[in-house]
Amino acid sequence: MSLKIKLPQKKKANGVGDHENIRDVEVVSNDSNKSDKILDLKNFELQSEYVEKDVTLPNLSSEEKNAPEQTTIKIIRDTGVQTVSPKELKDIIRTSKDIKKVVVEKLSVNEASRVTLQYSPKKDEIEDHQDAALLSYIPETQKMSFNDDQFLENVSLMEFEFILNAEFFNPNSAFQTNKIANDKEIKLKLVKNEDESKSNWFDEPNENGESSKRVEYEKHTLLKKKGKQHNGYYYRAKDHVELFKTGSSYLKDFKDGEKNFSFISVGLDNVREKTVFGIASFFNYHSDCRIGIVTDHFEKSFYQQFVGELEKVERQILDEDLPFYVFEGKGFEIIELSNLKNVERKIKDHDFENFVEKMIDSYDLLLWDLPDMDSLKANKELYFPVIRVLDNISLIVSANQTKFKDIQNIIDYFKRYQIRIKGMLYHREASEKEEAA
Repeated sequence: MSLKIKLPQKKKANGVGDHENIRDVEVVSNDSNKSDKILDLKNFELQSEYVEKDVTLPNLSSEEKNAPEQTTIKIIRDTGVQTVSPKELKDIIRTSKDIKKVVVEKLSVNEASRVTLQYSPKKDEIEDHQDAALLSYIPETQKMSFNDDQFLENVSLMEFEFILNAEFFNPNSAFQTNKIANDKEIKLKLVKNEDESKSNWFDEPNENGESSKRVEYEKHTLLKKKGKQHNGYYYRAKDHVELFKTGSSYLKDFKDGEKNFSFISVGLDNVREKTVFGIASFFNYHSDCRIGIVTDHFEKSFYQQFVGELEKVERQILDEDLPFYVFEGKGFEIIELSNLKNVERKIKDHDFENFVEKMIDSYDLLLWDLPDMDSLKANKELYFPVIRVLDNISLIVSANQTKFKDIQNIIDYFKRYQIRIKGMLYHREASEKEEAA
């Protein structure tokens, strides 16, 4: 039995596949064309890595050449690592609740590819059967030593991963697939036989009884998705269409890599808090992410009025002996700005900027419910490290309550810090009530 993974994205040579939902994973019998799909994988995401490289190996026996590709499957839990067969994987995924991730490694050895270059001063004069000087090149092969009695199947996959990925996983490496870096990486050989040179594959043993092979290594990691908690608040929005349109804009930014969204207003505190909470509810419903809301005076806010009392939980960030608390809700957490202010005043062994960055890393999405401009300017020690990490700023405005001068002051302030102005969210209710009166 073997494991067959049908990827939702195209295979990349010597690259890493994006995280995607698995669409089709099968257990396939080597003796027949029958396959049995593994179900219940909706709680997993797939990350794939591919490496191909020419290496010099001992000549394989006929039995070894006919052997199937080597596949290793490891189940990783908090309690340890378990190696299983493809058939066992099916039952384990269906019944086990404590799986953190599944790692599938596949190793196969094929004939190395050969590229042929033909040279002639006058190309048009070469006829089909005319003898010509032919040059072929192959990439510099990497030597691998094995004992005489050691078969390829018994070589550690971790050893192969280290050897084959040494260049690929080195961020400073200039190695690229199908690209020749310099002349030292090329072996030029005069090919005597034209038919031989046109062959797409070769198996030329050297004097040591070795030949060049193409080793293909695949590693597929099934990552257990984070437990998603629907809090149901999305259904309680008065205008789902408007919330969907607004939330979709932020979701696009989130998928583009942004995670620190900030909101500010002149007055309209309750409206701003409702807006932030609406965005949080949208993300809770439409994405699988850990959400943090940073605000001031939680116990006097709309959040507390709407969700009620939340559990106060102590968190350890960095190794400072400082009390840092969050209010833990269903599908989100609340961080008070006053708590951050306390950390900024008392932190000793680290910079406050490092603390903020570490806190940000513990969430997938942070919604910053900022106070008014006067508070920002009066507490620069607290807000400057915060402002520098923001991805964008949204202004909550009302036609009858927000002055153009105030809007311009906010825009100018954040532009000085090169924060992108996402736009203005227009609050209609205040205007309509004013007109009705």
